[in-house]
Order: sequence, then structure tokens, then C-alpha cells
Amino acid sequence: MTIVKKLKQHPPLPPSRYEVGIYCRVSTASKTQVVSAGHQLSGLIADVAHSQQARLYDVYLDVQSGRTSDNRKNLMRLLDDCRAGRVTLVYTKSISRFARNTVDVLTIVRELKKMNVPVYFENEQLYSFDKEAELAISLHGAIAQGESENKSENIKWSLDKAAQNPDAQIYNRKCYGYSNAEDGSLVINELEAEVIRQVFQLYLDGYSVGGIKKYLEGNGILTSRGKMIWSKRSIETILTNEKYIGDVILYKTFSPNFPEKKRIPNNGEHQKYIQKDHHPAIISRETFRAVQEMRESRSNIERHADGTATRKARRYTGKKE
Repeated sequence: MTIVKKLKQHPPLPPSRYEVGIYCRVSTASKTQVVSAGHQLSGLIADVAHSQQARLYDVYLDVQSGRTSDNRKNLMRLLDDCRAGRVTLVYTKSISRFARNTVDVLTIVRELKKMNVPVYFENEQLYSFDKEAELAISLHGAIAQGESENKSENIKWSLDKAAQNPDAQIYNRKCYGYSNAEDGSLVINELEAEVIRQVFQLYLDGYSVGGIKKYLEGNGILTSRGKMIWSKRSIETILTNEKYIGDVILYKTFSPNFPEKKRIPNNGEHQKYIQKDHHPAIISRETFRAVQEMRESRSNIERHADGTATRKARRYTGKKE
């Protein structure tokens, strides 16, 4: 049932036409997903155009995972327009396009209901003001969430299986300082490797991370993405990356709770997969170990035997800040 037929059963309250906000979401900005968004929008816009009871107010498109509604800027903009009375009907392709988290779907639908703003889900032919709508939305939402969870578990299983194979390409993901050979293996990129050696030596010479950042930028050394500005985080990542001594560790971090995407350090909660001397080293193990010891001594966080941590009164600034 299209929105044209549905609105004949649910005529708008005065004024005589709904002001429609079309919401669309795709997970990534890939070409396939962008085409999918175009198809979603063109169909929904055409439906609204054919209805004498509705007029398009605006289109709201998010390119983001639907696991949670957090940080979906255009969904938040849609809700603001509903609160202001500018949008009086929300039209979307399906519950799974709205959100894959059932709680989020119901929370948003209930919030809109308080504003007297209905939602119409085209694929499920659900109008949120119908009797038993919440039950139907819960069932469809639970199915969508279950599909997402199953997909996530399948991906995790596939990654674990790949990690168990020492010849798997997952061990050959390149980083700054390395390239992939024709067979996919890691080989040293000598131009970038020289920068890596400089970064380690500068740190041992007393430079702080901020000092190394200034040195790289001052000498016109570009990042892996060809940019002039280096982030401190990227430099810290270089200084702690075991790939530069020829080793690979998988699952240094992991996401413990679905549907949360936040990753945390793996302190034994998930199996780690380690391959030593997997590829040519850029930095000696002695140099790498010396840098890790220096990082620990410079840290302004002091860890105690009982597992607690306190912040030192002074932090290391470096003689080459």
C-alpha cells in the first residue's frame, strides 16, 4: 500500500495537507549504497508528489550505520523540524532504514507521537498511529536487529577463521612504511621507512610527540594520505606499532557489546593472534623496546600494584618541544 492510499484512510488534521519529511539512511558512502539511496529517495518523492494530501517539506539523508541513532545529524534535524511544526508526517522506506535498534525505533516513534507526527514505513506498510502499530514495529524491528546481529557474528566468525590461518591476507594489511607486493605480502617502502626510522630516533633523542610533529611538518614530510599536517595520534601509533619490528598482532582492540561500535583494549577478553617475524622489519627490537621503556618513563600516569592509577604532578615536555 503506497502512502497515497494510506493517507486516504488517515486524512491530515488542519491544515489540509501533511508537510512530509522523507528520511533515508545508507550505511556507507560506497557507490552501491549511494545508488541505493537514490532509488529510495526517488520512489518516496514520487509517492508524495502523487498525493493531494501531502507536500514534500524536505529530504533528510544520513550516511551512517543504523545500529544507534547517535550522531545521525539529519535524523536530529528531522526531529527538530517536527518539534517546530514544519514537518507533520515522516515518510521512510523501512524500519531497518530508520534504525536497526528496536529500542531506538520505538523511542523515536513515541516521541513523534507526542508531537502528533505519524511515521509511515513503506515496505512494512505500517502507519505509526494505527492500533497495534507498536507491536508490529517491535516485531519488525526485532527481526531487523536480529539480522544485523547475525551478520555481525558471521563477520566475527569469518575474521577469527582467517586469523587462525598464518597465510591469511588479514596479516598483510599495510601501514605507513610498507607496501603490498604482487602476491599481497608486506614489503618495505624505503621512502616511508626512512621517516619511520627518523621518528623513532627523534623520540630517543628527547623529542616529545609534539616536537616530532613540528619536525615532520617543518621538513615538508607528508603523511600517508599526502597531507602536510601530522596528528599526534598518528605519531603515537607509529611509536607503538609492532609491525615495524616484523610482528603482527590481531585483536589488540575489540568491540565487546553489540550494537556498540566502540573498541577497547584487549586485556585477555578476546583471543589475540600473534605472528613474530612475519615480514621484514624496519626497526630493531632493541630500538622498539627502548622507545616503549622511554614512553613509560615519560608518561604522566603512574600505575600502582593494586591496579589503580594516579596522574603525576608534572608531565614530560621534552627538550625539543
